[in-house]
Amino acid sequence: MGPPHRMDGEQMAYCTKTDILKKITDGELAMLTSETGVTDDTVVAECIAEADGEIDSYAGRQYVVPMSPVPDRVRNLSIDISIFKAAARRAFKLGAINDSIRGLYDDAIAFLKDVAAGRAVIDGAVKPSQNTERTGGFSSANDRTFTPDSLKGF
Repeated sequence: MGPPHRMDGEQMAYCTKTDILKKITDGELAMLTSETGVTDDTVVAECIAEADGEIDSYAGRQYVVPMSPVPDRVRNLSIDISIFKAAARRAFKLGAINDSIRGLYDDAIAFLKDVAAGRAVIDGAVKPSQNTERTGGFSSANDRTFTPDSLKGF
């Protein structure tokens, strides 16, 4: 089973620009993503993709990722981490990240570390079954491609 995709083939994100705008204003998002005063949607999409990748890197130790449907907690984590990612990009030019944005990020990562260690759960997320296909690869001793017989003559 592959990742959930939209009709156009793009992988679905855990949050959207609209979700982010429920937490910060359009002016704040514009300030974090561009110098023109207009929100740069490409930068927003990149920050969301980075946030979602970070979430999957932790949650994937305990759950099937990407998650679909997206649990509310994961959507909120994606919003907070996306805002941090945008602020971090901007901080290179402005000097520092706002303490409240840093706090949201630190809290999100602390929770994700607990998820990865099995100390916290994500309600609505699917645990992998023993039959779930993993992308990391699995092989048993009987699945050997190269055997002494197949390598004769090399």
